[in-house]
Amino acid sequence: MRNKYYEYFIIFFAIFVIFQTITGTMMFFTKIGYKPSMWFEYYYGSEAMLKYFPEEKDHFKEALTFTGRLKVLYSHSLAYGILIFTLTHLIRSININPIVKNKIDFLIILFYIIALLEIVSDILLTLIKSNQLIFLYIRFIIFIVFIIFMLFHSFLLIFLTWKQIRLYNNEMQNM
Repeated sequence: MRNKYYEYFIIFFAIFVIFQTITGTMMFFTKIGYKPSMWFEYYYGSEAMLKYFPEEKDHFKEALTFTGRLKVLYSHSLAYGILIFTLTHLIRSININPIVKNKIDFLIILFYIIALLEIVSDILLTLIKSNQLIFLYIRFIIFIVFIIFMLFHSFLLIFLTWKQIRLYNNEMQNM
């Protein structure tokens, strides 16, 4: 028997993911900063930052360590995996249009790749010793693309679920 609230629960879940993504992004940039010099200082420390950005203020920060990033990424990779799996599983199960199935599958695979790049690029920042500034920009581009994909998939889930609700309501009215 069909639960009449199931689709609404899915929409609430997607709204929660949108809210979590926005607040998490705001917390990320509040902690790290909004300028490349602040990003550089966060990952590589004040001394290295002053080499690239001598006009910036020294906040006397130490460079992040591989072990420190690994501790953070351990929990993030688990959370990303569960969240992305749940989001994409719901998208695949709620999608009733076989024509767009391949396109959605491609977007889901791309989402997993971007999430993996997001995690790997963060840990690589502590290991890379040359071209640090270029790699830092690449890492933040990957992060922004990851956030866009998280929001896109959440809105896609809302759209598909709302479509399913409307279809079900039309079927009930025609009976």
